[in-house]
Amino acid sequence: MSKALTQYYEQIRQKLAQLESQPDTINRAAQMMADTVLAERDLFVFGASHAGILAEEMSYRAGGLAIVNPLFTPALMLNVRPLTLTSAVENVEGLGRVLIEQSPLQAGDTLLIHSVSGRNAITIDVALAALKVGAKVIAITSLATAARVTSRHSSGKLLVDIADITIDNQCEYGDAAVSLPGLAQKAAPLSTIMGGNYCQQSGTADL
Repeated sequence: MSKALTQYYEQIRQKLAQLESQPDTINRAAQMMADTVLAERDLFVFGASHAGILAEEMSYRAGGLAIVNPLFTPALMLNVRPLTLTSAVENVEGLGRVLIEQSPLQAGDTLLIHSVSGRNAITIDVALAALKVGAKVIAITSLATAARVTSRHSSGKLLVDIADITIDNQCEYGDAAVSLPGLAQKAAPLSTIMGGNYCQQSGTADL
């Protein structure tokens, strides 16, 4: 096995162990989701661009929670062309509010939002609009990244400032985890692995 691959596997192991270091937060989030279901309300999940992969991960798959409703917007999915369109659209302020207004999300529902930085306009709009209708918000984000970035929303808020519960995905600033010889930029991001682990874990929590 190459040194880089070994490094990546080791980073995955370390970060998963760190994810497990916040059991109280994870259990509170799982309890919130369970309470939502027991109250006969709905669970929703949202993410923009690559963060939206987790919305797909939680939706309509064997072994997953059948009651999860994904909030998809075509211009924010990675099958659009040009690919850079997602980066532009996720910073169109107001779009996230419209998305929530046009969705079936209601008071008493719970919305899980995945965003590594938690800074882009659509993420903030979605979170604020969800709270406005009376839904609860669980965030999966990188606290290390949030500490180093500023909001791209006129409110000045980050996702961590809005969510009822925040799960730290333990990813470093920049997401990538592996240093390669001769390259300043790291490779091999971790956020999809970390977020996916939590999303599936949430359906198996011992409450």
